[in-house]
Amino acid sequence: MGLLYDAGMWLGISEDWWMQIWSGVIGAGVSAGVSVVVALLVVTRTNAHQSTLAETARKLQRERDDEALEIQRAGMQERLDEQRQEADRLRMMDIRADVISAAAHMVEVASVDLQAVEAAAPHLGKALTRWRVETEDAALVEELSYWPAHIRLLAMEHVIARHESEPAARVATFDNLNDAVSLLTVVALHLRRDDFVPANSVTGILRRGRLDIETSRSGRGGTVVGQ
Repeated sequence: MGLLYDAGMWLGISEDWWMQIWSGVIGAGVSAGVSVVVALLVVTRTNAHQSTLAETARKLQRERDDEALEIQRAGMQERLDEQRQEADRLRMMDIRADVISAAAHMVEVASVDLQAVEAAAPHLGKALTRWRVETEDAALVEELSYWPAHIRLLAMEHVIARHESEPAARVATFDNLNDAVSLLTVVALHLRRDDFVPANSVTGILRRGRLDIETSRSGRGGTVVGQ
């Protein structure tokens, strides 16, 4: 410092000039230091802000992904429900057709012989069993259990009446068989997954019809199936 000062004095630089020079140097250094600090603060805050923005963007993306997955899941569930409902509808259509076909066939074989009736009866029993499996109503399940034997006996009585009875008896036995098959057919035509609405209506209709026919048969000495 002394050498610089002496050299400055020799060069004609006064003390005031030295003060100005050093003030400028110090000011420049301070300014540079402040600039560095400010730059570091700006970079730090910028990085922090960018990190916050990036995290916010990731969060929004996750939410969008979750929302998209939920929409996809809901769509898949809706399609599965539709497929299940369609499968139920098709299954009930098949059961309905099977019951109607088997019942109608019992009328046809009643005009043949007892062996034909016995051969056709299991198909009706199988069709009605499928109906019973589809319903959750215990009363309807029980009522349907009477119908295979009910229609089988009516068909057998008509076969016997055709060969051994008077015309009036043949007409009566055919009417009983036809009434039973017609009632079962009408109910089956309205069959749904929930067994008609309400299920106890089906049970009541079938039971009343069956018991009315059984009453007619018992008056002629026929066997009553169920009560």
